[in-house]
Amino acid sequence: MAGGHIRKRGDKWCFVVDLGYDENNKRKQKWYSGFKTKKEAQGKLTEILQTINTGQFVENTNATLNDFLFRWLNDYVSINVSHNTFESYKYVICNHLIPAFGKTKVINLKATTIQRFYSDTVKNTNLSTTTVLYIHKVLKQALNHAVKWRLIHFNPCASVDPPRKSKQEANYLQEDELFTLLDHCCGKPIHIPVFLATTTGMRRGEILGLRWKDIALDEGMIYVSNNLQLVNKGLELTSTKTDKSKRPIKMNETTIVYLKRHRIMQAKNKLMLGEEYNDMDFVCCWDHGVPFRPDYITQTFGRIIEKIKITKISFHDLRHTHATLLLKEGIHPKIVSERLGHSKVSITLDTYSHVIPDMQTEAAEKIEERLFKNVT
Repeated sequence: MAGGHIRKRGDKWCFVVDLGYDENNKRKQKWYSGFKTKKEAQGKLTEILQTINTGQFVENTNATLNDFLFRWLNDYVSINVSHNTFESYKYVICNHLIPAFGKTKVINLKATTIQRFYSDTVKNTNLSTTTVLYIHKVLKQALNHAVKWRLIHFNPCASVDPPRKSKQEANYLQEDELFTLLDHCCGKPIHIPVFLATTTGMRRGEILGLRWKDIALDEGMIYVSNNLQLVNKGLELTSTKTDKSKRPIKMNETTIVYLKRHRIMQAKNKLMLGEEYNDMDFVCCWDHGVPFRPDYITQTFGRIIEKIKITKISFHDLRHTHATLLLKEGIHPKIVSERLGHSKVSITLDTYSHVIPDMQTEAAEKIEERLFKNVT
């Protein structure tokens, strides 16, 4: 239970409240002063202690969303998430939350205000419901810390209904389109990244972060463990986002053959360039050894798609193509989920629900064949 005591200073009464200890194990106290009588001070002390003991006490009633969100961004987010996630949160805060709520005191932010903001954003802007849901996620996480830091005693986002996410099927290529794409990429620098995305389902950053030491060609295995990303306009090799993302992937024979040829070509470049070769062990790199930038892959792939006139997809959609082909071939969703590095098989099933009708048809046919093939 919190405690406090009253004292007189000059002709006024004041009191101090004990707030426990901070993260450095130092005692925290808060003073209240300016009371004309001891009885008045005692009444206010009792009121404050009640709010503390019932979990409704707030330490700073003047903090605005602008001040708090940047404090949260710098003091918590910057040291607990990846650089890309930090930049994503920062963008949401600067471009959406601050313009909407920046001048509002944290303690005055109401669920109805947030609800109206979501509604107006969906109706009056071209932002998708997915983006609005992401804004909601950031704000809710931030205000959870406002509760922990005793700026508010309740998170208003808990009483808000964010917009429902519109169902979007994964975009993918048909087999004939895929062969057209692979033929067009053959001999180009982007060929190996495209081929790996198609045959393994790896993410762009995982492919670019792949090193030869992560590949066991004799075993036909790739061991995904890293992600190459842009950080402050430079490249940084980081660990994959989750434990599930760290995974082994079995390669098909054609991928093994292509990688063996690719490694021989790299060895020739290394021998030819000598000390000028940047031996960083990357699989996907320029002739002098420097790895491809993620934006190079995205932009180059986009230009190729426009040129060959097939279904307009992004590089990431090659991952969807890989998963869709496997599911259509009857590969168990659990195996597909493991190849993709999904945390739960339900994510795989939800993402690739467009394949389910074909699987249902196949299931019905197999039951017919199994049970009634001899029935006349």
